Amino acid sequence: MGDFIVNTAREQKEMCQAIGVETPSDLFNGLPEDVRLTAPLNIPEGKSEAEVLSLIEDMAEQNKVFRTCFRGAGLTVTTNLEGANLLSGVATALIRDASLSGRIRSDVLVFETDERFLAQIHRDLPARNLCVTNIQKDQVQRNGEPDYIWQKIRQVITPEMTVYVNN
Repeated sequence: MGDFIVNTAREQKEMCQAIGVETPSDLFNGLPEDVRLTAPLNIPEGKSEAEVLSLIEDMAEQNKVFRTCFRGAGLTVTTNLEGANLLSGVATALIRDASLSGRIRSDVLVFETDERFLAQIHRDLPARNLCVTNIQKDQVQRNGEPDYIWQKIRQVITPEMTVYVNN
C-alpha cells in the first residue's frame, strides 16, 4: 500500500524549510526508537477501504505514542487512545485516570475529539493547545463542506491558545 501524502514534493520541501528540517522524517528524530515504525505497515493488497480502516484501528489500539512522547519530559498523560472521541469517550478517559476523590492523576490531557463536540468539551476542559488535522479529508464525507467544521473549531480558539494545523 502506498504512502498517502497529498502535498507535492515542492510543497513538502517548502514546509520543511519553513520549520527548519530537511525531510518530514526528521520530525520524528526526537521519538524513542521503541515507538518508531521500522518497516512498512503490514496491510495486504486488495483490501477494501472498510477492511483497511479496521486493520488501522486495531493497530491504533496498540499505539502508545502519546504516553511515550511525554514520558521523556517526565510527564504522565490521560488520553482517549481507544478512539472514543465524543463526550462519553473523553469522560471515560478522565474517570479511568482519576483517583477515588475524582482528581486526575496525570500531568497532561491529550484528547482526540469530534469537531462537532469540541465547543462542549472545551467549555469544561479549556485547552491551551489545539491540533487540527484532516479538515478537508475525512470531514467532507460527513459534512459536505470543510468550512462548516472550520467554523466549529473557530468557536474555541482564543488569543492565548496555540493552534497547530496539519491539513
